[in-house]
Amino acid sequence: MMRNLRNWLLLLLLFPLLYGEAQVTISAGTSLTIQPGTTLSLEQDATIQYGGALVNSGILYFKGNFFNDGALVYAANSQFGANGNTLQTMASTNPLSFPHFTLNNPAGLQLLSPLTITDTLIMVNGVLQSNAVNPIHFAATAANPTETKSSHIVGRSIMDARTVGANALQSFLGVSFSAGSDAGDMTITRNTGDAAITTIDSQPSIGANWNIKSTAANISGRNMGLSWLSNFDNFRYTPAMRLYSKETAYTNISSQSMDVSGSDPRQFIHTNLDQLNRDFTLLDTGFKMKFILFTGDHASGGVQLNWLTGTEFNNKGFDVERSVDGINFIKVGFTDGKNGAVSNTYNYLDAGLNGSAVNVAHYRLKQIGKDGTEQFSETIQVVMSGIYYFNVYPNPFKDHVTIDVVKKDEEPLQVRIISVSGVVMFRNTYPIKTSGRVALKGLNHLPAGTYFLNIANSKFYETIKLIKYHNN
Repeated sequence: MMRNLRNWLLLLLLFPLLYGEAQVTISAGTSLTIQPGTTLSLEQDATIQYGGALVNSGILYFKGNFFNDGALVYAANSQFGANGNTLQTMASTNPLSFPHFTLNNPAGLQLLSPLTITDTLIMVNGVLQSNAVNPIHFAATAANPTETKSSHIVGRSIMDARTVGANALQSFLGVSFSAGSDAGDMTITRNTGDAAITTIDSQPSIGANWNIKSTAANISGRNMGLSWLSNFDNFRYTPAMRLYSKETAYTNISSQSMDVSGSDPRQFIHTNLDQLNRDFTLLDTGFKMKFILFTGDHASGGVQLNWLTGTEFNNKGFDVERSVDGINFIKVGFTDGKNGAVSNTYNYLDAGLNGSAVNVAHYRLKQIGKDGTEQFSETIQVVMSGIYYFNVYPNPFKDHVTIDVVKKDEEPLQVRIISVSGVVMFRNTYPIKTSGRVALKGLNHLPAGTYFLNIANSKFYETIKLIKYHNN
């Protein structure tokens, strides 16, 4: 009874400090006990000095940094948590271990000592930063942590040895195995973040790798699944992902690539794995690049083309192709690819049509990969003379007229067909922006003869002569 009274008196003495001082210190020869059903929230840094003790049978949250040089004693159902608003740190000169730990800090928590979780790590918000020297361990009794794009572990995390035997391993740190031959005891070490990126055949892998060890000599016939958050894609496209393993150097062990772009976390399955006790990682070796923007404008020196791409790997470059009819294209130039895990901007000036009578030019880009694969951008139209261009066909017509439009405003088009006597025979408005196609249908009721097609908005007024065939 005297001991409990002493602990409560110490808590009462500490209470003013919890809300007013920069640090809470449990000094040598003293202890702080948190009783069952009690929640204590420390608003400052917390230090347990050598010879001091923190005994937790309830719930302890801390908003500052946490340092332990004394004794940290806890009950099996006790809880600890970091819930500050600035980056917190946690360190200990003695083994640091918690049964239940909650991270709820958008600024994150940095481990300055190894940490062991014996039951559950609850990721509410924020990144837990670990590394090779100060990893986070999950004991054989611990549950797999649930990670999200806003709350996950960056650095090194370890599933300590646990008996798998012939059973399946449900996903743990992104690794799963189907049931099968005896796997004995298994250990998984996962690295994530920039430090996990490996260069393989001059290409960077995703920002995640796994070292998987087993006491079994052979686990042939099992399927292995690997999963990771898209945060760790390392700016790579993921429609052709392959698995690599390393004993002395990374080699491709995938029989075929897998498109993992449709899920987050990503999901990769390797069938009939026959090798463990090595490192694994993934990369997409196929060339995949996205055209983000492609534009062109007629300038005094020619046609100025500009384009923006997403991440590029193994990009040889771009053929610039031009057409004057929108059908037949010729190569007019080439631009080298820049490559890299960033967006890239390009420009090219085509002076080949200077002085020509071409009203509108069509351009497209042919991207060429170093492996010979090709992909095309969209085709754009550039007005070469004046501000507006219209192509009307067929003319003469029977029952319909098509108008291809390129203009430099986004106002709708007002279209009319007028007889030679001034009577409006057809009228409609079309929401065409800078380019598009208008189809005038159901014109077979018009008598054969001559008409005027009027195309207008507040920026322009264009009239084109039309001839109508006989209906028969």
